[in-house]
Amino acid sequence: MHAADRDVSALDQAVSTGRVHAGALAFASGSMRGPRDHALYQLLLPRSGGLVVQVDGQRHTLWTGEVGLLTPGGRVDLGAAAPGPSEHAWLAAQRPSLPRPALEALHQVPGVLPASPAMVALFNAATSLEQGGPAPRLVIEPLVASALAVYLRDAGRLGRDAAGREHPAIAAVRGIVRQRLAERLTLADLAAAAHVAPEHLVRLFRRHTGTTPYRYLWAERVRLGVQLLEHSGEPVTHIARRCGFRSSYHFARLVRAATGLSPTQVRQRGWDPHDAPAAPGAPRASPPIDESGAGAR
Repeated sequence: MHAADRDVSALDQAVSTGRVHAGALAFASGSMRGPRDHALYQLLLPRSGGLVVQVDGQRHTLWTGEVGLLTPGGRVDLGAAAPGPSEHAWLAAQRPSLPRPALEALHQVPGVLPASPAMVALFNAATSLEQGGPAPRLVIEPLVASALAVYLRDAGRLGRDAAGREHPAIAAVRGIVRQRLAERLTLADLAAAAHVAPEHLVRLFRRHTGTTPYRYLWAERVRLGVQLLEHSGEPVTHIARRCGFRSSYHFARLVRAATGLSPTQVRQRGWDPHDAPAAPGAPRASPPIDESGAGAR
């Protein structure tokens, strides 16, 4: 079996057995694999060239020095960015040994981060153990869980300077989002609150948080909506309006994209403490969000 096919088979095994896995995969220039139904928490670390990641038709490229996160849900294609070949390492688990709040937080952080030295070291340790054949789960599982925890830690550090202070424009956007979440906010509104041009605000958010101001706004709306579903008895239509959604259907669509569950299922999960953590849904790139702010609530 070709090395690349062995690594794809390892991913299939991780899904079917609930195991954790590590490996490396190479693509020829311009080649793609997929689409595959994605059921894993997976970290991707390019080692050479660019790695094309396409989730439900939405495409972006990971480059050397970055690490990408995929969460369960959606259909995923991977491949090499032209003009050359690509090689990347991956760590994957269907059920990582992390507490439920940490798993849920993985669905709120940026999908791409700078690869920290700690992250690279964990990748190197895990993939070197797998080179001689599948390593025991007790050895690999803590490394994969640690890498996911480091990803959360690194995401929390973005947007802050050496003294731990957040960039004032980003802090201003967080403030207006907290205060006016139910209102019809546009990118221009967010930029005005931050006292910068809209284009500059987008660049600041991308540089410091790995996302855009408008995606942050909608992620906060979903986060509050899920919290209210789990901890209040408010009707879904009231929660949707309170969180700034156009309709209860729009609210339900984004909640399902973020958690893999309907609002009713999220509420049942929150009210039953004996429920196991449900596998959340598609990566943050889905569903598409209108970055212009037109028609948003």
